[in-house]
Amino acid sequence: MTGILLVSKGPLARGMYESVKEEYFQNPQQFDYLIYSDSYRKDLMKKINELNDGHGVIILSDMMGEAPSNYASLLLDKGVHMVSGMNLSMVLFLLRNRENGIDFEKITQAGKDGIVHMNQILVLEPDVRYES
Repeated sequence: MTGILLVSKGPLARGMYESVKEEYFQNPQQFDYLIYSDSYRKDLMKKINELNDGHGVIILSDMMGEAPSNYASLLLDKGVHMVSGMNLSMVLFLLRNRENGIDFEKITQAGKDGIVHMNQILVLEPDVRYES
């Protein structure tokens, strides 16, 4: 099974990991997170090795160009892939579909599909106004 590693500069990766474990998957296998720290490079290699059972690892990073993504990009090869700009929709899609083969177009599309301007979906009464 393809391993999944969430990485971020701040607590985003841990928050996504904990949300998934509490709300959707009680004990997801080969799924972990790593937050940027002084030992990030060493910890990143260790996590990738732990998660890789021969089917590779997908790293989902918070943002392209940040340190976690930049360091992870140095480790990309045929068995290690990375998608930046992670959101919960993307993480859940990947967890639900990783056994069916990895389609990076569908992973990124799932992330995009999870970004919604709710006013365009919900029909609000014309006189409903929110003041700040």
